[in-house]
Amino acid sequence: METSMFIKPQLRRAAGIGIHKGSYWRAQYYHLTRRMHAKKAIVVIARKLLRIIYKIIKGTLEYKEYGGQYFADRLAKRKAS
Repeated sequence: METSMFIKPQLRRAAGIGIHKGSYWRAQYYHLTRRMHAKKAIVVIARKLLRIIYKIIKGTLEYKEYGGQYFADRLAKRKAS
């Protein structure tokens, strides 16, 4: 039995929960849904979560929450310069 069949639904569920909170993941979701279908955006977020989880476990990354206004702040910075 393949392990990924157990991990994939859990990652999608985690991504779905993450987009309902006022966090970077919600901002990322709305940023992505401008360019793609909502279900595909959730899969993209789940893949990003998997990469972050792997790097945290490996010990090469310390997670930093950027906040729900990350993309709005980044856009304002671009316009200012």
